[in-house]
Amino acid sequence: MKRFENFKPTSRPVIPKPTSGNLRKGLPDKFSGVRKPLVDDVYERALSGESMNITGYSGCGKSTLMKDLLLRGIDDDMAGLGVILDVEKPDMLQNPDQFFEVYHLIKGGHKPKFFLIDEASESVTQLRHFMRNKLGTNRPLALLLEILAILPDSTALVLSYPTMHTEHIQDPAIPLRISQMVSRERHMEFYGGGSSKIVVPSSFSICDMTAILELHLSDQPNLGTVAEMLGKQIGLYCDHVSSFLLKPFLKLPHAEVIPMITKQDAFLFDAGKAIFQGHVTPLAHDLALAKKILDGIDVKSEEDVKRLREHGIIMEGAQFAGKDSLTYRCISAVAD
Repeated sequence: MKRFENFKPTSRPVIPKPTSGNLRKGLPDKFSGVRKPLVDDVYERALSGESMNITGYSGCGKSTLMKDLLLRGIDDDMAGLGVILDVEKPDMLQNPDQFFEVYHLIKGGHKPKFFLIDEASESVTQLRHFMRNKLGTNRPLALLLEILAILPDSTALVLSYPTMHTEHIQDPAIPLRISQMVSRERHMEFYGGGSSKIVVPSSFSICDMTAILELHLSDQPNLGTVAEMLGKQIGLYCDHVSSFLLKPFLKLPHAEVIPMITKQDAFLFDAGKAIFQGHVTPLAHDLALAKKILDGIDVKSEEDVKRLREHGIIMEGAQFAGKDSLTYRCISAVAD
């Protein structure tokens, strides 16, 4: 790619050539089955050469979607390749051998239709430093620049980054690490402009919920019935389950899951604190607006309503499940 072709490190060790089979290392054994229509749409657009930025609230399922896209691309005669970054690791590499095999494939002449980077925004600060100083890959993350440099310009980039809001900067109680995430959209300019923006909503259909249960509770019979029951208990809308409560639900021990879904105390924790501990992803400000809308109060700001719809907190044309849903009760707990 032309915008990276001037990156020529002054020195670096020889890139090891791993045995084949590392492209799938660290990825799930099978497709999640979650949001299949969205995965199908993004995949076909990527194959056609459209670059896309995949975004959404932390915990909404971006990485699951990206891994499904990468698995499909690998299985489709390597029409799509990519790397999964891990922000918890010092070098950000979930699987260095994945980087090495991708590098050698592309260096050897393979031209993927699309190239995927999960958590792409998190690497930008380091990559800019590498480019300025022409540093070699004594830090393997710099190899990502070499991969980008040898990719054809016709290859679409499919990148993900987390969505946060400017309110984080204004609240001194929010940890610095979270407030820094506000700049992630600006970081994405590093990879070039002109990409379409795809917002992953913070809600799942009942079909998605069944797929999620199959991944986490594969030994549980009658998953369809369980998903319907969960949809009624947790969902804010009659046919959608909110990721607002999905993560704490899935953290419950498997043996207790089915009895616990009928106990609202299992979910009505301190929702205000949970927002900033990663259990609940939307901002309290957003949830207060959502409660007003669901209570029939007119909200004047079209921008606020648009954002709530983008993230699945309110859904145009959906049938509200009512004030007995646990999601609504937790929204009320935060808003009040």
